[in-house]
Amino acid sequence: MRAEALERQNDGTWELPIDLNALPVQTEFIKDLTHRFQAYGGGLGNGKTTGGAVKAFLLSYCFPGNRGWIGRWDGKELRQTTMSEVWNIIPEIFIGKRNDQQGYMKFKPQYGGSEIFYGDFKDARSLRSLNLGWFWVDQAEEIDRERWEHAGSRLRLKLILHDSNGKVIRNATTGKPVYAPTYGFATFNPEGTDSYLWQLFHPDSPSHLSEYKLYE
Repeated sequence: MRAEALERQNDGTWELPIDLNALPVQTEFIKDLTHRFQAYGGGLGNGKTTGGAVKAFLLSYCFPGNRGWIGRWDGKELRQTTMSEVWNIIPEIFIGKRNDQQGYMKFKPQYGGSEIFYGDFKDARSLRSLNLGWFWVDQAEEIDRERWEHAGSRLRLKLILHDSNGKVIRNATTGKPVYAPTYGFATFNPEGTDSYLWQLFHPDSPSHLSEYKLYE
C-alpha cells in the first residue's frame, strides 16, 4: 500500500513543477515511506525545502483525509520562504479552503479533503491540540530537541486506509482496519555533532534509532 500510494496517478489537470529524478538524494527523501522520521540536510541549493514541500503535498494527496502540520521557528520566515515553496508545489486547483491568518488549508473533496496547518514554534498553541498524520519542520536546526519531540508526540491520527473502490483495507490475518502510517520529517542546515539532529539521525550517533533516516 505504501509503495502504491506514491504511484497514484493524477487526473490530467495538474503536474508537479519539478523533475522528481533531477536530484537523486531529494528523490529518495521524497519517496521514503519506510522510516517514520526523516531528515534532509545540506547547504543552499540542494533542494531540501522543495523536497519537503513535495513530500508534504504527496502525503496529503496520497492519503485522503490526512492532517499535516508545517512549522518553523519564526513565522515571518515560514511565510516568506517555506510556505512560498509549498504554494509553488501544491496545484491551486486542489485547494478548497485557505486562511493564511489562521495557518490552515484544506484540499477539495475530489482531491482527498486533507488538511494542512502551518505555524511557528513561538506559538505553542499551533500544535497543542492537533492529532497529526505527518509534520514537517523546515530549518529544523533553529529549534531544540524538546520542540521536535513535542511535534512527534502529536502523531496520533488514526486514518483508516481505503482501496480505489472506497472499501476499507483490512489486515488479512486479524480482519482489523489498516491505518495510514504517520511521519515526521525535517529539512535543515548541518550544525555538527552537538545538534539534536545529528544525535537522532546520524548513523554514527550512539543515540541513532532504526526508524530515523538521514539524507544528505
